[in-house]
Amino acid sequence: MWQAGDADDWVFVLCQGLAMSSYLDPSGEQRVVQLHTRGSVLGLLEPFDGRPRAFDVDILVSGWGMKVPRATVRSALESGGAGAMGVVKLMVHLLHSSNRRVAELGYGSVEQRVARILVRLVENYALEDARGLLVPVALSKTHLAQLVGCRLETLVRTLKQPEVLAAVSFQREGFVVLDAPGLRRLAAA
Repeated sequence: MWQAGDADDWVFVLCQGLAMSSYLDPSGEQRVVQLHTRGSVLGLLEPFDGRPRAFDVDILVSGWGMKVPRATVRSALESGGAGAMGVVKLMVHLLHSSNRRVAELGYGSVEQRVARILVRLVENYALEDARGLLVPVALSKTHLAQLVGCRLETLVRTLKQPEVLAAVSFQREGFVVLDAPGLRRLAAA
């Protein structure tokens, strides 16, 4: 959708689909910051002062949304009334999403943090499948490790643990939740 350094003259309301925010670290490696699910507003919390965007945003699962000029957002805030209230509600939603992200990563083992991210994806994208609940989001293990905040080797070791293998099966097209209650227990442990 955009790259870090692009002009910051519009925001995007993601109505359906999945997007990912990332940045290039000093060594030139892409680092995933967050996944954005339906209802997310991308670019709203970036500055209104004309500075370029801070993160790359890529679409992972196609969907649809609305591109809203930043001037429209500014006008709604300045005019007050229903428009300003709508923007405030969006900002509260963003704050809630940020708090959830901190809760996902702020404590617990790697196993728990992986399970929390997978549970969120199940809540938004799961489809009934003969194998269980299919989540057609093909996240690479590298991206998942970055979302969880661990090294790739640690993630791979975690995914091989028996309780994780019993709950989730990673496939080329995404992942299948074999035991939803088990995955939730891992997330809450």
